[in-house]
Amino acid sequence: MRIYSFEPFYFHIVGRCPDKVWPGGDMLEAWDLFSWVLQKFSENRIVTHAFVLMSNHYHWLCSTNKKDVNFDWFQESLTIDFNHSLKTQEILERGFANPVFESSAKIVKLDHIVSLKNAYRYIYRNPVEAGIVGRAEKYPYSTLSYVLGRREEELHFRCCDVMHIISHPQAVLDFVNLEDKVIYGLWK
Repeated sequence: MRIYSFEPFYFHIVGRCPDKVWPGGDMLEAWDLFSWVLQKFSENRIVTHAFVLMSNHYHWLCSTNKKDVNFDWFQESLTIDFNHSLKTQEILERGFANPVFESSAKIVKLDHIVSLKNAYRYIYRNPVEAGIVGRAEKYPYSTLSYVLGRREEELHFRCCDVMHIISHPQAVLDFVNLEDKVIYGLWK
């Protein structure tokens, strides 16, 4: 268990599934499970600023004012929810439930505004870089379209607009959709 002690800081958290798809293979179901767990964490004073769910990994930009945070509990909660959502017959046929995550989440503490902006951009550009969509705001499993008010359904959790996209939507979208590479932390 990793516990961090600090004043308020931002984090970029990445978790990866060992398979090419989430258990059950349904992205909408996976999005719903992640959303409910993010709601549990938001009730525990962890604020989501950006979240993108890819076919076998997620990116989460969050912050907290709590002095001690156990981010591993996020993946543990998701594992429990995924295993409960799988059909009992599917688990019986395999004899066990496959692990949901290949390892502990990668957690990068963002100490500077430049790191925060790059993480924000990196997270929302992930589906573009993967060739799934042409523009970040078009990806359906992302908080970006919700923050922009382009989705009819509501999020199950609060997503706080850290980059002022509501005040300056075109400037922020231009920044997110720039094609040059961003380099920071663990990713290129």
